[in-house]
Amino acid sequence: MVSPLRHSERDVPGAAYLDLIEAVERGAVDGDNVLDFPVGVSDTYIVELSTWARMTAILLERIISDAGSVRRAAKFLDVPRSTLGSWRVRAKRELA
Repeated sequence: MVSPLRHSERDVPGAAYLDLIEAVERGAVDGDNVLDFPVGVSDTYIVELSTWARMTAILLERIISDAGSVRRAAKFLDVPRSTLGSWRVRAKRELA
């Protein structure tokens, strides 16, 4: 079992991770370990190594395609539709 961290130790890198491990061990984080993905949206995507902008553009287009619409993809990504739309315009420029 992970020992509790004193307040001064919580500011060190990895402290939040240790807190999460401790919470899971104590059963404080409840759940069935199932993520709720919309039908068609994968829980894993593989993107070919390229520039960061190109990789994110490809990933974004795949998520939108798998979700079936920009509206459903925005809901899945938990961002406003207008934000996703502007990301998509930028992504299309990157892929052109």
